[in-house]
Amino acid sequence: MTCFPLADHPGGNSNELLTMAGWPPLKVIEIRTESAEAFPHETVDVVWDIARINRSALRKQMAEAIRTLLKRGGKFFITEANDLALCVPL
Repeated sequence: MTCFPLADHPGGNSNELLTMAGWPPLKVIEIRTESAEAFPHETVDVVWDIARINRSALRKQMAEAIRTLLKRGGKFFITEANDLALCVPL
């Protein structure tokens, strides 16, 4: 048996490494991309805003923060001052 450590790294595709080494690609690590047209406009805007953050660590933290808000069931509402507010259960 042969074992290959396959890491997820920016700009790389583990399946490309496998095929260059003469092995067939694995479906479990296939990378699927979507066209921006497949998503609502406001979603794409948020993605571009995050992508513009130069520091990768900060960009990752921002993405994780947004995911946490969504996973925790945050509720958005409009305040009396017409501002968008967010409530997140702790």
